[in-house]
Amino acid sequence: MPASDVYLAAASACLMACATASPPELRAADAAVADLDAAVDAPRRLDAPASDARPPVDGAIVAADAAPLDAPIAACALPASGVLATWSMTTAPGGQATSAASSAAPGVTAGDLHRAAGLTASAGAGSMSASNWATSAQRDLSRYYTLSIAPPAGCRLDLSSLSVSAKASGTGPAAAAVATSADAFALTASVATAAPSTPALAVTDATGAVEVRLYGYGATSASGTLRLQTELTLSGVVH
Repeated sequence: MPASDVYLAAASACLMACATASPPELRAADAAVADLDAAVDAPRRLDAPASDARPPVDGAIVAADAAPLDAPIAACALPASGVLATWSMTTAPGGQATSAASSAAPGVTAGDLHRAAGLTASAGAGSMSASNWATSAQRDLSRYYTLSIAPPAGCRLDLSSLSVSAKASGTGPAAAAVATSADAFALTASVATAAPSTPALAVTDATGAVEVRLYGYGATSASGTLRLQTELTLSGVVH
């Protein structure tokens, strides 16, 4: 029964009873009517504090400002593994300013292979070639070949190895090394300068572009060259 109907019924009963009631009974009736007034008015009170709790869930009260459950992490839409990008120089003259990637895994962005400004382009069919390498026994941080690779949006990139055929001339670099921007080029891996080699890389969970640099040093003459011949590949995982 609605509260208003209850109120009217109680009021009618009270009026009928009041005609024959004694003073103590009248006072009790007045108190009952007052309680009923309060009960009827309570839902309409504008100053009643709003509840800050959500409905119970399995018997527990959940605060209104409770943090929502973490959303699931979206999976990489273009996963890949193995060779992620290839740069082919089989038809290049050697002195070209850049060599574009010849292939890349779906969604992977592979930047052009090129020389640092400290090197001098030189001819060498089927390669990218350069002279003016460091004659010191340590790498010169301004003299290197460079390229970059980036994963698809929403994915992460691991790089495990570089496969390269580097060839030094008789007065060219006696040593070479590869490093990446993942650790600001701090960690290096040796690269052979007289035969193909596959140095390991230690790049994990990269979400943006990673630069790879190949340094040559230990040349006996500034005119000595170091070529990257035929093909260069980067391998790893997109996840």
